[in-house]
Amino acid sequence: MRARIVVLPLLAAVLLAACAGPGAAAPRASGPQGSAAPSSSADSALDGRSFVSTAVTGRTLVPGTHVALRFGAGQLGADAGCNAMSATYQMVGGTLGLGQMATTEMACNAPLTAQDQWLAAFLPGAAIDLSPISVTLTKDGVAVSLVDQATTDLPLAGTSWTITAIVSGGTIATVPKGVTARLVLGNGQFVVNTGCNSGTGSATVGDGVITFGTPAITAVQCGTDAMATERAVLAALAGDVPFAIAGDTLTLGASGKDGLVLTGPTVQPAGPASPYPGAS
Repeated sequence: MRARIVVLPLLAAVLLAACAGPGAAAPRASGPQGSAAPSSSADSALDGRSFVSTAVTGRTLVPGTHVALRFGAGQLGADAGCNAMSATYQMVGGTLGLGQMATTEMACNAPLTAQDQWLAAFLPGAAIDLSPISVTLTKDGVAVSLVDQATTDLPLAGTSWTITAIVSGGTIATVPKGVTARLVLGNGQFVVNTGCNSGTGSATVGDGVITFGTPAITAVQCGTDAMATERAVLAALAGDVPFAIAGDTLTLGASGKDGLVLTGPTVQPAGPASPYPGAS
């Protein structure tokens, strides 16, 4: 499935936020369009840092999802469990000022779609309380507390892990450009998008080892790069697989052996992306 990118005015973003149906591809505008107010020192304090939510009050997130934010080079990337969003950002009087927001729009289920729309409306103008290891955003009676990913390991279960590299024969190769593969574990199962097909299977987590069952998977034929990635992913998710988590990085496979390197949550500039579990 492909996502297309367009830019809509702010009013469209507000109207979309009132709908819970699946999206069709389009970045929405959110917040001030390139405010001329000067940036504060908080801009530099946020730049280059990634955060993942630890608590949300005033709103209940879809089970198994997180809010993830990444600040870098004047750009904010955001993810609430379905699509990837991005916009230019600056601090304006202790609040978050955003330029036009671009977002992929995969056809996720209604709760995930509504959560995306809520986050896109919540971020512009949210008040920011920044500490050395965390940040809290507040707006309209909702508070989102996030921790710097450099100070904590992401949970194995419930995190949407994006496969970024494939280890084979002692060498590491990045996933081909334009191919997106993801993995989510939880409730004794795993859900995988191989970069081409998607499927589910059993997953039992032990002491440093995940035992993967053979997944039931779709049978779409894709391009050469996507099919090669799929073969490597399925080969890595088979039987007893050692794992380790360091911050936002998950490694599957023993050191020096074939395996995968994954990062999460997925926060990236808006562009083509595969749907998370729950997509229709």
